[in-house]
Amino acid sequence: MNKNLAVLLVEEHLFQRRSIELLLRSIKINIVVASDGEEALLEMKNKKFDAIICDLAMPNMNGLSLIKNLAENHYKGGIVIASSHTQSIIKAVRITIEKFNLNLLGTIEKPIRKEVILPMLNSLRVSKVPPKSFIDIVKITDEQVLAGISKQEFIVYFQPIVGIETGQWLGVEALIRWEHPQYGLLSPSDFKSYLHAEAYSGVFCNYVLEYAVKELQDHIPEHSEIYLSINLSGIDFKECVITSLIKKINQYSEYRKVVIEFSDTINYEDQQPVLESMSTLSLSNIEITLDRFGTGCLSFHFLNSFPATALKLEGSFVRGLSENSSCSTIVDITAILAKRLDLKLFAEGVETLQQWNRLAVLGYVACQGYFISAPLHVSKLKTWANKWKVRYAKL
Repeated sequence: MNKNLAVLLVEEHLFQRRSIELLLRSIKINIVVASDGEEALLEMKNKKFDAIICDLAMPNMNGLSLIKNLAENHYKGGIVIASSHTQSIIKAVRITIEKFNLNLLGTIEKPIRKEVILPMLNSLRVSKVPPKSFIDIVKITDEQVLAGISKQEFIVYFQPIVGIETGQWLGVEALIRWEHPQYGLLSPSDFKSYLHAEAYSGVFCNYVLEYAVKELQDHIPEHSEIYLSINLSGIDFKECVITSLIKKINQYSEYRKVVIEFSDTINYEDQQPVLESMSTLSLSNIEITLDRFGTGCLSFHFLNSFPATALKLEGSFVRGLSENSSCSTIVDITAILAKRLDLKLFAEGVETLQQWNRLAVLGYVACQGYFISAPLHVSKLKTWANKWKVRYAKL
């Protein structure tokens, strides 16, 4: 445990608040307490917190309103929900937190026990970039984005994808980050509106493709069998963009296979351009994965109409395997669906051995997630690969 970990406890009931405070102090946690959301916001103006343990039902400002405020102010730390409410309410809150792209460490029933809360806090991966002040709101402009592209401030991290049956390293997903001169390392959620803006159609996908291929060739040319997966959204499915991408992918095919992941939560009235673009990619023998399957518009309609070779199940369903029966059923049914449609089946968000084992039994082909590896700088891929071989042998 990091003894310098700063945690904010937001709890209405005095007895519960005092009990949890004593528990956390006993494991050397730097703890500050607040009785509701409004008090919590005041505390956060004066101090930076690595994690927040939050009740839901509170006076003045409840837990859900506090969570919304955290999202609006780009809170980067971890969140633990401590509540005695029903599982349906907890599930709704989890979905809300994930929609806001906040870092949910877990949910916990009251009374909080040491053996439950400790692993959650231990799992907190504090960024190497110093945490932002709560009031240091990220404000991005078109000028900053264009300057960032021209100066190559945008970089790519790589999250390994491995085969479940063999443990073999199969590929990497390219994940964009921004080394912003003012705000430090930004995740895609901080500039998401630009990633999906019509004005930037084709800009980021081409940038990531070129950047990622070069990085892999510079650092792991001996691993030419490792495929590269890049993300496209609906705005990228235009004839000129797809034509350019296909040309580049064919140029790179001599030393690196490239797979397209389509991820979008927008329900387009006219899906014909997307269908035509996907068909063009398929005719060029480029594999397409429906990413984050089960969310947004990526559902049965796409399976019925669009050419795809694989499904990647949304990580929230995997993370919910051990916590509610709905997620478990969705994971099971998706496996049956993919098998009958003759589609390869991937999963993201795998964080525990139990999740890994469950996916293996169901016939999932490959997966990614923090159980295997966090997204890595390209320079760390070799070291990870060596350690993963040893670790997999002991699973």
